[in-house]
Amino acid sequence: MSADNEVSKPFLYFVMIGMLVSGTANTLVQKYQDEEQAAGNIFTHPYFQTAIMFMGELSIFGAYGVKKVIRNRTASKTAEQGGQPDLLMSPGTTAAVEQKLLTNCNPLLLAIPATCDFCGSTLMFIALTMVDASVY
Repeated sequence: MSADNEVSKPFLYFVMIGMLVSGTANTLVQKYQDEEQAAGNIFTHPYFQTAIMFMGELSIFGAYGVKKVIRNRTASKTAEQGGQPDLLMSPGTTAAVEQKLLTNCNPLLLAIPATCDFCGSTLMFIALTMVDASVY
């Protein structure tokens, strides 16, 4: 990695601590939800919990759409001025383009890992209804 792409240690530790705290909070909130009672019934709906989690992940498409619109506007303005558009790409995509590697694939191929993620998350939420959060 070049010096421009390196991440500072305080930022790295901040991200690591943030992931630890948010992951712990997620488990505790899900377990708290599993133990709620209404009209004598315990909430045990791991499929609903999984659906809510995936709805949150799906909301990221909004941020992706905004990024894509901004990128396209910047590229069109640069092209109108006669310059080469400088697109915002990840370092991996930039390296792949420079090496002339395939950078687009069939989006339906993402259905395979998405299905595995959905099944795995649902099984984990089912397990959370049966064991303590510390074991989970």
